[in-house]
Amino acid sequence: MTDTLPKFHNVNYRYKQFKCAFKNANPENLEDAKLAIHFVEKNILLFKHLNLNKLPVRVCHNDTKLNNILFSKTNKALCLIDLDTIMKGTFLYDFGDAVRTIVNSAAEDEKDLTIINFNIDLFEAFVDGLAVNEDFLIQNEKELLPISVVLMPFLHGIRALTDYLENNKYYKVTYKSQNLDRCFSLFTFTQLAINNQELMKQIIFKKLN
Repeated sequence: MTDTLPKFHNVNYRYKQFKCAFKNANPENLEDAKLAIHFVEKNILLFKHLNLNKLPVRVCHNDTKLNNILFSKTNKALCLIDLDTIMKGTFLYDFGDAVRTIVNSAAEDEKDLTIINFNIDLFEAFVDGLAVNEDFLIQNEKELLPISVVLMPFLHGIRALTDYLENNKYYKVTYKSQNLDRCFSLFTFTQLAINNQELMKQIIFKKLN
C-alpha cells in the first residue's frame, strides 16, 4: 500500500518541521506562541523512546475524529467517512485520534481553555465498544493505547503551532490566530491525557485483558 501522506503521524518528522518554523518565524509570532513552544519542548521527551516499529502494520483511517463517523438517525455509528487519509499505520493512530474528539466536548480551536475536558466515562464506554469485538490487538498495542491518547492531540497541536509560525500556509483559518488557538486547545487536552494515563491504563487492562 502506498502512503497517501508520507510521515503523516511521524512525531519526529513533525518536530523537525516545528524547529524549522521556529527558526524562521517572526518575533511577534514567537512571543504570542511562547507558552505553546515551551509545552512542545517539555513534552517531546515523552515520545523519545516510543517505538512503534514493532507494532503490527494495519490499514488505518488516520483521521478518526468524531465528525468523520457517519451516524444513523438513531445515533448508531455506521461507518467512517472522508477516506482520503487511508493508508498503512498503527492502530494507535486511529484509537488516539478518536478518543481526543469523543471524550472532549470542546471545539478543536476553543478559546476558553477551562471548558476543555476529558470525560473518563466516555473513554470507558469507547473501550467497552472495542472490547465487544474480536480481540485483534497484540499485548504491545494494548499497553501503548494510553500514550496514543497523548500522542495524537500533541501531533495535531504541533502541526497547528508550526502552521501559525509559518503564517498559516496549510490549515484554512478565518482569523490570524486561529491556528494558535487550535494548538493551545489541543495542548490543553494533551495535558489532560497525560494526567489520566494511569486511569486509562487501569480501564484498558480491565476491559481488554
